[in-house]
Amino acid sequence: SLVSSRGTKKLDLKKSETTEETREANSLNFFSTLKKFLIGNNPWTRETIFALLRVAFVGTGLYVILATSTVISILIWLSHALASDEFQEDTIRSISKFITKRAGLEIRFENWAGDWNQGTVSLRNVTIERDPNKLAPGNRNVSRIDLNISQLDVKVSLLWFILGRGIIKELIAREVRGTIDKRTV
Repeated sequence: SLVSSRGTKKLDLKKSETTEETREANSLNFFSTLKKFLIGNNPWTRETIFALLRVAFVGTGLYVILATSTVISILIWLSHALASDEFQEDTIRSISKFITKRAGLEIRFENWAGDWNQGTVSLRNVTIERDPNKLAPGNRNVSRIDLNISQLDVKVSLLWFILGRGIIKELIAREVRGTIDKRTV
């Protein structure tokens, strides 16, 4: 760059242009610097490559275990970014069916999103229903539930699941409306 008589810099456009060759040289320089940082001046060997792959897989595995909600948020973001609306609706429907089967409650939600900053997965417009006549015919010790929840924020942790505490670490419900009828119990 050139300096004018006032002391301000003028940009020399010929020197600032990046060409394909300089980009390629920069990327090769990056990889050679990375290699030098990781293994010094030694040549790449099979053991070195396998060691680096093991470290990458172990690091990824630990990240999945320790930051489960963030990983799920990334997967949700990818499904929103790459998949069609039909795929998202089918995914929501299948997750609702899975939760319904496990919980004994009919659970539906319209939308989901991940919040990376707080490490939560948000389910929006959640409907929770249990009709004793549908789910447990003949069993009179089941209460009727009909709830509408504006938003459920769920923190999920595989570490908690491994320790035997359950997979849900924290659940926050916002704007809960509805009834829980225990007259039949």
